[in-house]
Amino acid sequence: MKLNKLFPATLCLTLIASPNFGFANESNGVEAQIRASLNRASKAVNLPNAKSVAVFGDNESVVLTDNPRWVVKGQLYDMWDNKEINSQADLAAAAKVIPINTINVNTTDIIDIRVRPEKSSILTVFLDPFSEQSANEMYLLNKYASEYQVRYIFTAMSQTNIKPFFNFACSTTTISTDEIVDMVINKRFSNTDRSCRVEQAMNSFGLTQFLHINKSPTLIAPNNIFHAGMPVQLMDWLKTNTL
Repeated sequence: MKLNKLFPATLCLTLIASPNFGFANESNGVEAQIRASLNRASKAVNLPNAKSVAVFGDNESVVLTDNPRWVVKGQLYDMWDNKEINSQADLAAAAKVIPINTINVNTTDIIDIRVRPEKSSILTVFLDPFSEQSANEMYLLNKYASEYQVRYIFTAMSQTNIKPFFNFACSTTTISTDEIVDMVINKRFSNTDRSCRVEQAMNSFGLTQFLHINKSPTLIAPNNIFHAGMPVQLMDWLKTNTL
């Protein structure tokens, strides 16, 4: 397993085709094996949110980093879903998924609320409360996703919103879910000089970074398919992606 780094597929293909791919001595066993694998491999594809490309073939994967000195040959895994990735189709399918409830990272000790917690189907929403459209987006989600439990994970999506977000985390410590919803929808943010829930706020922000989420809102449907931004047809998207 390697989580490596991404560079353009065109550059990768140029390197593969080049006789100077970094293999100075073709008689070397390892170099010959890798060159043979590349010759039989599929088209190079970018690894999602990474700076590497991968090619698939002969029941193995070859991952090439931005430095052609380093090549990884073997089995590619999706460690979030604990699955083997054996083809471009596998990679494309995995890139659409964030398994928020099973991923091996802290997803509980964070700044979050649950609207309609009695509902069994969970729509997870990463939301920056200070983003320009967050008030309208929360209003629409709460109104139209009425058959779903909506779990809002609050975070900051920009440097300028980090300090207000930590303030928000502290100011919402002792108020109810309804009051927090009202605060966001009506932008009634309060200021406080207290320092509290710092670790949870850091966890929320860190989880966002770990998952490479950089747009507010980012929605994760009950089947773990995610969408960056509000879907144009929210209810159709939810219906399609509900277990």
